[in-house]
Amino acid sequence: MKKILCFICLVTFTFSLDFDKLGLNVELLNNKDYTQAKALLKGLESRAKQRDLSFEDYQKLEALMLCEMSPFEDCVTPGFVTNAAYFFTKFMAKEFGHLFAEYGMGSNMGYENFEYKKEYSLYDEIVFWFPINKNSPSQKEAYENFLFMKKHFKIATEIDDNGKRKKICRYGDAGGGECMFIPKKPLVLRGVLKAIQDFHLQPARLGSCDDGSSPYNAFEPHNKNLVFAFGEVDLTYNQTYYNLFAPLLPEWYKEGLGGSVNFEVELELESVMPWKFSACAAGNSIQIKNIKILKKISENPSQKKDYEDNEYYKVTLNTSDNYVNLRNKPNGKILAQIFTKDKENIKLINLSNMLWSLNKISEWQRQIGYKQKLDFEDKQKLGQEWVKYCISHPMCKRLKMQKLAISINHRLK
Repeated sequence: MKKILCFICLVTFTFSLDFDKLGLNVELLNNKDYTQAKALLKGLESRAKQRDLSFEDYQKLEALMLCEMSPFEDCVTPGFVTNAAYFFTKFMAKEFGHLFAEYGMGSNMGYENFEYKKEYSLYDEIVFWFPINKNSPSQKEAYENFLFMKKHFKIATEIDDNGKRKKICRYGDAGGGECMFIPKKPLVLRGVLKAIQDFHLQPARLGSCDDGSSPYNAFEPHNKNLVFAFGEVDLTYNQTYYNLFAPLLPEWYKEGLGGSVNFEVELELESVMPWKFSACAAGNSIQIKNIKILKKISENPSQKKDYEDNEYYKVTLNTSDNYVNLRNKPNGKILAQIFTKDKENIKLINLSNMLWSLNKISEWQRQIGYKQKLDFEDKQKLGQEWVKYCISHPMCKRLKMQKLAISINHRLK
């Protein structure tokens, strides 16, 4: 755990220094004269005892973190001679290690020469998962997020198989893993919840994690400093949520067409779990206790260009017959025919990949809380249901055609 945290902090705080801006003479530091540095750190320490450091003061503290900053290895910072950075780091760890640790930099001090308090691990984890990256346009927001989480959150725990309580923070190879944070007290946030069906992402049924999957629900808090609250909201298996959202979703969304529907909401947060899987993707999963819809803000159907060149949903005819029937419902009235000789000029978009209907439950229903669980084990159903298609959207007729019907033996691929 310590090695992982230390590595991440190295990545987060590594940069070339300009000590002149801090009023520090590097030549004095090279000669182990830390008088100037001590005065600077004493001033920061004094202000930190009265209140949280301002963003400007935080940047000064951050600027003192030298190159790789590991007391176990040499590092060379511009202006420093060999080993000078090492000894300066040892000095800061001994005299002001607690100050750095209070701002999520404790791992950089190597866990030595100062008393490492239990709460410091929370601060390290916050910085691990919500980095305060230098020179990022959002660095100030990330710092405000750190201060908020430091005050209002703790790391969730669970009882392991041996009956011992442990933190819900797991790490895998190459820096992947997940960690759950929970509010210390009830926390209610206002913002925008977006129900999204994105044809640029893979359908949920494929189960791939490279680019995420669709449909899904995303939350954006009004307070942009609350970085932890931006993420995918899990509403699944809660019939109350379904009853709230389903009547407000437009027909085009329920039909499986792409776009987003935006709601002004007020939600009570249960937990936040940032996650990263190095071979796949990273994200932030948000669990809630309840939600209140204040109003529906907007509907934003996808445009024709949003459906183009997407291999996840595009299909072509694969039949020896001269045509394929398009019906208004399974075994229903034939509305039109697609002739195989015209297949290169016709675009078919598989809406059922987005709808993913098993046991008569569509994926959009599951995502907003429909309580009945899908039968993931019945592989045969995935190739035998009726499939809904869109033909050359936006002239979409929202028709249905049979994918595997023994009576007519039409095929698609």
